[in-house]
Amino acid sequence: VVVTTDGRSQRAAWARDLLVAPWARGQGVGSKLIATAVDATGLLLLGGLNPEVRRLYRRLGYRNHGSIPFYVMPLRRDALVALLRIPRALRPLAAAALRVAGARLPARRREPSVSVSSLERFDERFDRWWSTVEGSFQTVVRRTSQIMNWRYRGHPTHRYRMFAAWKGDELRGVAVTRLGTSRGLPAGFLVELLAHPRDGETLDDLVAVARADLSEAVPRPAFLRCN
Repeated sequence: VVVTTDGRSQRAAWARDLLVAPWARGQGVGSKLIATAVDATGLLLLGGLNPEVRRLYRRLGYRNHGSIPFYVMPLRRDALVALLRIPRALRPLAAAALRVAGARLPARRREPSVSVSSLERFDERFDRWWSTVEGSFQTVVRRTSQIMNWRYRGHPTHRYRMFAAWKGDELRGVAVTRLGTSRGLPAGFLVELLAHPRDGETLDDLVAVARADLSEAVPRPAFLRCN
């Protein structure tokens, strides 16, 4: 990838997984894997949920730049309550709590500020738009139509749906979704949401369309999730 920070761009690699067999841990295997990746790529970005992995990264001198938020919206409360393994006697109370949480979501009471439609592929219009918004982010991984098509149109196992927000002929943002399974339940994923960081209305409209599209899938997802 190319990472842009305060207007400066540099090539980097994004390490998504570090997997070491339990019986081989504590023998320097993880450190050697990371060192090899650094030698091959130069700047290496790391992410990890496992506390043991985070400790290893700190020992190797990596700095923690924060966490990626994780959001979940319940759609089928009974399925979620069963997933949480709540005692049967308490399940009605848990379902009621989820109902109350969902009721607090604000309704969309305004007319959409943009027109959101399905997108077959990313092209030069996306590249022109991204060149105008990239500098608005303090730190961001560069997107190009080539990378987006490779990732979302050519994926070997996942089927993605892509949406574009337009104001007339002007591209204002994009969203990418997919259906899948999470914790053994059907789930909907909002995997990409791009707009100018100050264009909150476009972001709201993209989320609303993505949410409606995922919610109507068969089988109906038990919940929606995004990072």
